[in-house]
Amino acid sequence: MKSVVFLSLVIFFSVLPKYSQQTFWRKPALPSDPNANVYQKLQNIPSPQQTAQKILANFIGFHPGRVGKRAITKEDIVIIMDGSASVGQCEFNEGRKALTQTIRMCEVKGLHSCRYAAVTFSSGAIVNFKFLPSAIASQKMSAITYPSNSGGTNTQAGLAEAVKLFLSGSRRSSKLKVLLTTDGQSNIDKYLTIPNAKKLKDMGAEIFVVAVGDYIYGIDEMAKVASYPPEKYVYRVKTNSALLYVFELAWEKVRSGYKAKPYASPCS
Repeated sequence: MKSVVFLSLVIFFSVLPKYSQQTFWRKPALPSDPNANVYQKLQNIPSPQQTAQKILANFIGFHPGRVGKRAITKEDIVIIMDGSASVGQCEFNEGRKALTQTIRMCEVKGLHSCRYAAVTFSSGAIVNFKFLPSAIASQKMSAITYPSNSGGTNTQAGLAEAVKLFLSGSRRSSKLKVLLTTDGQSNIDKYLTIPNAKKLKDMGAEIFVVAVGDYIYGIDEMAKVASYPPEKYVYRVKTNSALLYVFELAWEKVRSGYKAKPYASPCS
């Protein structure tokens, strides 16, 4: 009888649509109280070394101890950058440098076929480029400029563009990922922010959030935007300049002979 039930489940999941498979098992709900302990813990900023290790293990998927023959893994990744006025041009540029670093890391993982797209948001959202191989995407990323009409924090618009990118350009059987960097709670059409994140999750996308700042008002929103559990998917840094140093430390782990240098931010 047990074997019959097991076989039935195998058949069920084999015919279930790709996106439905991801949502069959529901994740626990996060507390509605914005002052809940789970959110207060996220206010703490770990050491750069700890954050680098967390990003390597969870977002990059770098596991040097794993051996043996593996199939090529396809990943389609959308990077969403906060270009609101509160970020400022200098810190935006530092964040862009950091995210260019993470694009280049795909090549060191070995059997991975990664493509990237990028979205910038402030009062609105624009697609900077659609899915490209990592070598070309890193060049495109390094050329992105701070929005000339920078204003509010329209996070939901950035997430909505990611939905469109996956629907129109993701590859069959690829892993879908979103990396969102932001320095605060959304303030334009914020009632759509968490629902738009849910649309991405229902498609099977993992959402990773870099929360930038000393103390972040509305960090509960970021935790709800991110995939579950937040301790795996939410990363904390003080500034985008600090994020750049985090990726320097990550490079030190993945590239033999590379040594991360102490980084002095050009931003006041």
